[in-house]
Amino acid sequence: MTNIAGLSWLKVLLYVLLTLYAIVTLIPFLWALSASFKPLTEIVGGEPNFLPKSFTLDNYKQIFLQEPLFWHWLFNSVVIAVSVTLLNLLLNSMAGYALARLRFVGKRFWFFLILAVLAVPTQITLIPTFLILKAMSTTGYAYGWLNSYQGMVVPSMVNATFIFMMRQFFVNFPKELEEAAQLDGLNTFGIFRHIVLPLAKPALAAQAVFVFMGS
Repeated sequence: MTNIAGLSWLKVLLYVLLTLYAIVTLIPFLWALSASFKPLTEIVGGEPNFLPKSFTLDNYKQIFLQEPLFWHWLFNSVVIAVSVTLLNLLLNSMAGYALARLRFVGKRFWFFLILAVLAVPTQITLIPTFLILKAMSTTGYAYGWLNSYQGMVVPSMVNATFIFMMRQFFVNFPKELEEAAQLDGLNTFGIFRHIVLPLAKPALAAQAVFVFMGS
């Protein structure tokens, strides 16, 4: 009985701590939301008031009604983020599954190459990527890719971090399910499509969130 009571108190304490952590996490978002209803003078005034003293919708009117390019900016962001996310989900998962399950020449080389790429910050590759696209665009290999959707999407359609993450997920995936699917006549792609991917939804969801936000 004492053990049950102790566990109940621990559970209550855990929920209290998690609730406090959630509130602390939400405060910056709520602060930014509150600031969007303040005039500029109140925002930069330095006074730490959480609720607006002078409630206004001028900021929203300016961005939605007075800024002619806002909807174009929003459309660009949606197209690029959705395209990059979908391509990453497909290609990273396929690469991770190949590294975890398939046998092919150079498998260890590609795996260690991906590990090496993990050590390179994304910011370092921005200028080289631009220079490569510029060179390819001027030589005709990727004509018109500068200042275009494909120039933004294609260099970002795979990510070494999430290839490694998916590989680790598939390494721990139960082989018995794949063997049963093989006995039922599915080939490798069929197993990946109908068995592996539906059961990889948690890993795919986590990957989708991070890739979408990064894009």
